[in-house]
Amino acid sequence: MPKLHEVLAVDKDKERQAKIIFDETVKMWKKPVYFTSIDKKLEMFDENRSHEAEAFKEKTAMTTTVPTRLTYTTEFLIDHLDVLLQKEATNQNACADIIINDDTIAAKIPATMLLALERELGKYRLMFLDMPTLDSGIEWVSDEDTGQHIFAAKNSVKTHKTEKNLKIISLAEATPQHKEQVQTMSQDVIIGQYVTKHRSGMITSAKKAELLKRFDALMAAIKQARMRANEEEVVAGKIGAQLFEYILS
Repeated sequence: MPKLHEVLAVDKDKERQAKIIFDETVKMWKKPVYFTSIDKKLEMFDENRSHEAEAFKEKTAMTTTVPTRLTYTTEFLIDHLDVLLQKEATNQNACADIIINDDTIAAKIPATMLLALERELGKYRLMFLDMPTLDSGIEWVSDEDTGQHIFAAKNSVKTHKTEKNLKIISLAEATPQHKEQVQTMSQDVIIGQYVTKHRSGMITSAKKAELLKRFDALMAAIKQARMRANEEEVVAGKIGAQLFEYILS
C-alpha cells in the first residue's frame, strides 16, 4: 500500500491537471464550432453547368462531441476526487507524537494539525525574535520586592542638583571722580544630588536565546512528527466514478 506522503506528493498535481482540463472544457462549451460540422454542396439546375457543382466543395470537420468531451474531462475529475478521498480518509488515521529528547510533549496529534502547527508557530516565532532585552551595558539584579519578573540596575545613577548663586565682584574701587565698578556673576552651586534607580521588565539576552532555542527544537519536533504521520498507509477508496455515474445516468 502507498504511504500518505506519496499521495500528498501527487495531490496537487492531480488537482492542477483536473483544473486545466476543466477550464479548457468550460471554454469549449462557449464555442459551438467544436461540436458542429458543415458539409455543403452545390446542385445546379442546368445540367450543362454540372461541372460547377462538382467544383464546389465546402466542408468543416467536427472536433468532438459534447458527450465525448465530457467523458474525457470527467476522467481527470474522477482521478482527482479519488486521490482527495484517499488523502482525507487517511488523514483521519494519520497522527504522531511530538517528541523532544525522548519526552513526549503531545501525543497522537493529527497530521493536519501538525501541518497547521508548523504554519502558525512559524508566525509566532517572530514575536519571540522581537522581544526586547535588557541593556547589556548595565549590571542588573532581580528585584522581586518590586514585582515579579522585575530587574533593577545594581548601581544607581547619581547626578548633581545645582542652583544659580549671584556674586558681586568689584572691578574698580570708588574714587572721588568715579563710582565703584562692579559686575554681577552667576555661579552654579551644587546643593544636592539626584539618585536614579533604573528598573526594567525586559528579559536577558541569554533568556531570549534559550526561549528561541526551545522554540526551534519544538518546531523541528513537529516537522519530524508530521513526517512520521505521513508514513501512514493510504486508506483505499474511490468515489469519483460513483458520483459522475449518478450525474451522467
